[in-house]
Amino acid sequence: MKHWPTLHKILLATILLIQVGWAQSYTEAKQAADQALADRDYQNAISQFQALIQEFPEKVEPYNGLGFAYYLNGQFDDAIATFEMALEKAPTDDSAKRNLILAGGRRALESSYRSGLERIDALKKRFPGHPQLAVLDFYLGKLHYLYGFAGPAFDSWSRVARSRPESGTAIFMKAVEARAKGDAMAQNRYFQEAITKMANEEVFR
Repeated sequence: MKHWPTLHKILLATILLIQVGWAQSYTEAKQAADQALADRDYQNAISQFQALIQEFPEKVEPYNGLGFAYYLNGQFDDAIATFEMALEKAPTDDSAKRNLILAGGRRALESSYRSGLERIDALKKRFPGHPQLAVLDFYLGKLHYLYGFAGPAFDSWSRVARSRPESGTAIFMKAVEARAKGDAMAQNRYFQEAITKMANEEVFR
């Protein structure tokens, strides 16, 4: 029995080393997947995040990373399904909610007009009051505009402008207002500024 304290310490030390190694393994693999995503190597990022999920199924971050890689690769249905899995694992995870709103809004543009409206409306009802809902108004405006409804499109983008006054959409609406006033110089200035701004914002992320 007198050897038990020493054995106990050895066991604890071994467990600690295993846990540290496990944490380092996850961190390094996650960093590599994130780097692939940053490098726009989306297929590689997808493969790495899938491997992370297989090895560390209890972690939520790889699901968000995988979903975002799908989203950036244009695989919107896969992105949505992955963010739904993230929310199943962690119903309060705000990153998953924000990403699902983003992917769901973008997916609406690939739908018919009516189906797109229904998708956006369902997300608004599912996440009432969420600060990312401006993204849905952004995509709602695009959906209206794609189908030739300029008035409803401008109404949606006006809501975005009020919610995100520094966004490219807000600046674009200033161009629309300048055009209505017949101020061609201001219209052109705001329009060029909006194009530059929009190119650098991943829909308000």
